[in-house]
Amino acid sequence: MQAITERHPRASKIVNYDFTQAANRNLADFASDYKSLKRQQESIKAQMDEIKAVMIELMAGQETVVAGEYKISNKQIDTPRLDQKALREVHPDICKLFTKISTSTRFEIR
Repeated sequence: MQAITERHPRASKIVNYDFTQAANRNLADFASDYKSLKRQQESIKAQMDEIKAVMIELMAGQETVVAGEYKISNKQIDTPRLDQKALREVHPDICKLFTKISTSTRFEIR
């Protein structure tokens, strides 16, 4: 298996952001930097996903493997979730009674 930096040369180029010059920059500059970092983040995520797939393949179906100092596990976890759509169809009054509205913000740059 090749080293990650050989397969992905950009992996060794970690960006350290300098906020000391913030007063001399405008919002468009920050937006440009943000989008660039976001692309790097997506690239790193893709590299991590690729490594994860290789590791899972090397685990050969085992849920837990000890590799050197690392304990690696790949387990299926079942989590119960309330099917709100089905509850709304069968008991809309109960669904409405227990529905809570939460507020969040979405930050995006296009």
